Amino acid sequence: MAFSYFRNRAIKSYARELPRLLNKRYGNSKHYTKGQVLRTVEYAGLSKKYVNYAYGLFCGFDQFQQSLEQNKYFKEVKGYLAEKYFGGDADFSTADVHGINASFLGDGIGGGGSDGAGN
Repeated sequence: MAFSYFRNRAIKSYARELPRLLNKRYGNSKHYTKGQVLRTVEYAGLSKKYVNYAYGLFCGFDQFQQSLEQNKYFKEVKGYLAEKYFGGDADFSTADVHGINASFLGDGIGGGGSDGAGN
């Protein structure tokens, strides 16, 4: 329960803060690199404990083709985010995160109500 609460709070802060900062720092992009996301998380002073979820929100799969273990973990993170916040669509982009940011700020994350997709 506590893990889920803190994880969802971190996801909420990534979804709220990072789209604008990533765009400002690196320009508009469908996906960003792991390095860009990590540097922006650090710049914004956000928690790095759940940074893999920030990678899942803002990085493309090509960033994780380094090892089978990383691929598997990235697929799990991306799958979790897709199911919980994007109606099961794991092919979401930064624009999609920005587009549903209002849902992230509502009950969808950490509020225990909606799943962010209106369910």
